[in-house]
Amino acid sequence: MVSKLKITRVLERPDPQSWAEDELMTLAEAALLFWPSGPLSEETLRTAVRDGRLPVSEIARKLFTTKRALTALHVCTTRPTEPRTAREEEAPSRSPPPFASTAQTARTTARV
Repeated sequence: MVSKLKITRVLERPDPQSWAEDELMTLAEAALLFWPSGPLSEETLRTAVRDGRLPVSEIARKLFTTKRALTALHVCTTRPTEPRTAREEEAPSRSPPPFASTAQTARTTARV
């Protein structure tokens, strides 16, 4: 839960346009200002910081960000895929699994 102290500045200026591009704001303020009804929260922004997606300044052990930095979260990117190994790229074998019963093996062999 966000304390009243953390939301005072947002209540005074609830319009994001009234904040300068490089004005510092806490992560709680940023979440309330830009996503008052969700889907992002202070915790979500902390995760973005941890993942290196949101630039922050740390002052007196508190994390601050700016409107300009928050625009980095609005950029949609393609998630990188893991490169496939040679084994994964091989065609799947038609042999039955090693734990198959004799009846399963006969059915599998008959289909191949």
